[in-house]
Amino acid sequence: MGERRRHLSRDDIDTEAEKVAQHFDPQALTRKLSPLYEVVKGFSEKYHVPFAFDQDLGYSKRKRKILG
Repeated sequence: MGERRRHLSRDDIDTEAEKVAQHFDPQALTRKLSPLYEVVKGFSEKYHVPFAFDQDLGYSKRKRKILG
């Protein structure tokens, strides 16, 4: 059987998200504006991760619109 994924609490997710934001922009958490665009730009330029912001993600199994 394959490896089990580690469960992350909300606090764990917040901590990891802060690390990612600060990796690309050390001042990310000291500004009033979101660092999201700097993070996306960093992933795109440094790791060649493609982003598509104009894609319709459809609906979940529960018929809820997937927003992102």
